[in-house]
Amino acid sequence: MAFAPSFLDEIRQRLSLAGVIGRRVKLQKRGHDYIGLCPFHKEKTPSFNVVEDKAFYHCFGCGAHGDVIGFTMRVENLGFREAVEQLARQAGLALPVETPQARAEAARAATLNEVCAAAAESFERQLWSPGGAAALDYLRGRGLSDELIRKFRLGWAPDSRSFIASALGGRFPEALLVEAGLLRQGEQGAFDFFRGRVIFPICDRAGRVIAFGGRTLGDGQPKYLNSPDTPIFHKGRTLYGLHLARAAAGPDTPPIVTEGYMDVIALHGAGFETAVAPLGTALTEEHLAELWRLHPEPVVCFDGDAAGRRAASRTLDRALPHLTTERAVKFVSLPPKHDPDSLIREKGAAAMRDALAGAAAVSDFLWSSATEDKVFPTVEAIAQLEAQLLKRLKAIGDRGLQFHLRRFVSDQTSALYWKHRRRRLPKEGGGRQLSARLGAAENPWRAAAVLLAGVVNHPSIAADDVDRFVMIRSDDPGLARLAEAILGVIASQHDITGAELRQRLEELGFAPTLAAIERSEIWQAARFLHPGADPYDAALGWRALFSRALLPEARRELAAATEEWEREQTPEAWDRVERLRRLVAEQNSEAELVPLQRDPIERWRPQPAA
Repeated sequence: MAFAPSFLDEIRQRLSLAGVIGRRVKLQKRGHDYIGLCPFHKEKTPSFNVVEDKAFYHCFGCGAHGDVIGFTMRVENLGFREAVEQLARQAGLALPVETPQARAEAARAATLNEVCAAAAESFERQLWSPGGAAALDYLRGRGLSDELIRKFRLGWAPDSRSFIASALGGRFPEALLVEAGLLRQGEQGAFDFFRGRVIFPICDRAGRVIAFGGRTLGDGQPKYLNSPDTPIFHKGRTLYGLHLARAAAGPDTPPIVTEGYMDVIALHGAGFETAVAPLGTALTEEHLAELWRLHPEPVVCFDGDAAGRRAASRTLDRALPHLTTERAVKFVSLPPKHDPDSLIREKGAAAMRDALAGAAAVSDFLWSSATEDKVFPTVEAIAQLEAQLLKRLKAIGDRGLQFHLRRFVSDQTSALYWKHRRRRLPKEGGGRQLSARLGAAENPWRAAAVLLAGVVNHPSIAADDVDRFVMIRSDDPGLARLAEAILGVIASQHDITGAELRQRLEELGFAPTLAAIERSEIWQAARFLHPGADPYDAALGWRALFSRALLPEARRELAAATEEWEREQTPEAWDRVERLRRLVAEQNSEAELVPLQRDPIERWRPQPAA
């Protein structure tokens, strides 16, 4: 039985080559590849390489090379059929039923490949003939070198209804040319599908021509035309240029997904040889699976107009259910009115390289695509934005990744909210800001005292912002014990009121400490933290005071955490760095939000703590 190429490809895709070989050879990871001692000759130094991304092995010692099927045949001493049957069982694939219909389909697929290969040769010859001069001039005028034109096997379909029939009719029956998408059946008989168009051969992952795209030189519509789906070609599964990208992809060269034929060719000409494009369709799950086989983080680089941004956003939604901590996507934002082809022609490869270097991670693109060129004038609008983004993130199956992205969205909408609150603050003048009187370096007691007293009156501040609260430091034993007691009470009762918290603290013996704080003149000036103050203004002022007073301490902690991460490289150390980094970034922006007092205290002597 002759197995269909598509069935063999499915085996190669489903099975990890390193996994199969690893049962026989002890492999060591080297970047994205593996090395080990060759099983086919004796050696002491490893020269046997397994290239997982491209699904082949090669020994630099004895020259042995091949794919998973060839390896199994050689190491297991099996024939081709026996090796395929064994691997199919491992891959969970049922063997094709050997029926007359299956044999006919396999033969037809092979014949269709022959038809497309012959058509590609005919179109290519036409481009370099006198009849293709206009098309060749057009391609050269678009900045394509002859070498690049030949690399992509570009061609020309004369403006004739019978060119293909004349060129191939003697070798293949008309019905087969129709099935291959080269002829279209009309009322007066079959006629050429591509007429008066530059031809772009479309290849499968193995480099076999399976279909064509055509571009008109004039104003005719549609400007681009693709072959219809056939037994060997499906738009939703095929990426233009994939066979070339597979050869060029590596750990530092992820595939670059763009929108059209000319973008792919222009990128290759500028040295970006992993460029691919879908064929007139949105990027599908099958396309993404192909890309992830080449690299864990392919780059999406669509046009810099509104349509390109919408297409990129749809791609993100398509990718979300399949994202993991080890499989992601990046997004490039090109300048408005530019695509990769025009950017390279007008500004050169360096501009394209800079754009790719600025590719945004999923989190950043998710936020920018939802907020770019939009205004959120009310708290309700901000809440609606957050709800929409969190709803999108529910599609992510990887719970760890979903958790961190949800936290990112909450942090971003929180920052947006505080900017909104800042715009709504009344403009009060006269003198210094109260926060200027709370410099931790000048008097650590005053900063901690006012922050803790504010939480006593408004417990929700600490309940909603534990990360900040636990960073309040004081060498004064009374304040240190008060901070510990507040945290303990709030941890056990999140919805406690200010009056209830004060009563509980007084029962624990903190009445003298609270009284000492509230006798101070600076506390009398901090009216936005007093009982009965607006909760939003209280939270806003508290966070900004915290930032102004404790920002130096937070920066010191961030530096220490970064050193710890560089030494230990543990997930816990990294989480601490990220938490402190966010805090410092927020404090930098919130330090200006403290409400002004009309009569600031110029001189203040805090009462000693009890």
